[in-house]
Amino acid sequence: MDKFYLYLALFFLSCSVVNAGLVTLTMENLDATLQSAQVVFVAFCAEWCPFSRRLRPIFEEAAQKFDVDHPNKSVVWAVVDSVQHPDVSDKYFVNKYPTMKVFINGELISKEYRYAHFYFCEHFVSGLPAPSRLLLSSSSSSSTSASPSSQPKSILRLPSTATSETLLDTSTTATDLNTRI
Repeated sequence: MDKFYLYLALFFLSCSVVNAGLVTLTMENLDATLQSAQVVFVAFCAEWCPFSRRLRPIFEEAAQKFDVDHPNKSVVWAVVDSVQHPDVSDKYFVNKYPTMKVFINGELISKEYRYAHFYFCEHFVSGLPAPSRLLLSSSSSSSTSASPSSQPKSILRLPSTATSETLLDTSTTATDLNTRI
């Protein structure tokens, strides 16, 4: 019976920690954290990696800023120290650092986010049209003197939960998007 109360206390403790900025994930609180919010952003970092050391304070600041700007959103920002908790990294086949993964309603989405795409997280949750995939039309112009209207258009595809009405046909080229990100 005492074990039951211990697990109950740990569960409530993990739920209260979940909404307070950045959460450190371990195997003990992994399932409770993933099930506690609609969206969970997880950064897998390694202390020996210079890029992970640069990402962590930025990710922490983004978590705090998002919590202040959107207090009613069901979003968790979590970090895994892959050196101290290799079992969590192994569970999700993470072997390059830093790696970011997004969980929706406890389910891992298939896309990984590396490099400087941590701004994707805030756009994704804020409802801004952050593309999950960029598709270019097959008509590509090979001449350099092509007018802007003859350049291929991009189609931004929103996350899989979006309906067909949310597909946007824009005149933004892939080069334009890459320079903004």
